[in-house]
Amino acid sequence: MKLAEVIRIMESFRGREKTMRTLQYAALLITRVTNESCSDKLKIISSQLGTGRLITRLFDDLSMAGYSLHYGTGPKQEDLLARILQVFENGLYMLYFPVEHIAWARQNEVLPGSEMPFWGVCLLIWGLSLGVSITKSLRQIYVLETKTKGSSHEEHNKKWMSHVLNIVMQSADLLNCLNWLGKSPFGIQMKPWHTGLLGLISSLIGFQKILTMNK
Repeated sequence: MKLAEVIRIMESFRGREKTMRTLQYAALLITRVTNESCSDKLKIISSQLGTGRLITRLFDDLSMAGYSLHYGTGPKQEDLLARILQVFENGLYMLYFPVEHIAWARQNEVLPGSEMPFWGVCLLIWGLSLGVSITKSLRQIYVLETKTKGSSHEEHNKKWMSHVLNIVMQSADLLNCLNWLGKSPFGIQMKPWHTGLLGLISSLIGFQKILTMNK
């Protein structure tokens, strides 16, 4: 990758966010092979990078609303079930951002009250949206394998790989989401480096998508 391309990606909002996300989870992963003192410092770095990403998401409402309005009910030529799932996913993210804003405001005492219930709702919305996205990708693979005709072998493989990578990415995030749900009925327990590994896998796939779009 040329330096000019790296700079262009880093100057973009999504490119910078993905860079912060990658470093956030890489720091957690490295705690697996460091001593306790170094691990504590890496966790602080990871936490601060996560906070930086949260702040940038305070400005995502309009872009998400614009995307949802532009998508509407989806192109008529797309599979109906995939379109329904995408509309549902868009609606969940439209709900997620204001809930997260309230949680952040309460955490920082901008608004009165406890932030914990709202963080819990954020995780539930996020987990549900990830499940919807995985289901949508599985449906798209099914349509690709059974109903799509006339596409070249190369185009078929490219679409298939894109859907598979999306499933891997969203599944890794879903496992982290379940970990952060803690002792809830759906929660699981993982070590910080497990979270780092899953988050890094997801982030690198996200980076690959940005590189593909910029080609």
